[in-house]
Amino acid sequence: MEPEWTKQIPSSFICDWFYVFFFIYASLFTLALVVLVWLMFTLKKGGISLLGQVVYVGVMGVFASTTVLFYYLMCDRALLNKKE
Repeated sequence: MEPEWTKQIPSSFICDWFYVFFFIYASLFTLALVVLVWLMFTLKKGGISLLGQVVYVGVMGVFASTTVLFYYLMCDRALLNKKE
């Protein structure tokens, strides 16, 4: 199913590409946590604005952490394990 010209691309290059995305999304996850803590201390307690912001940042954090996990696993298990 894979074209011949793509078989020439080494798995290590593809892993490096996904590791870049891994670090980008890990940074986004860290940023989401920092923003969440900052929002909890700076916005008025109990307001609808706080709840909306917490939900938004929480969804962003869950998305980023899930993406980080799958980028790492895709590279580590699927691409680099073929060498064993």
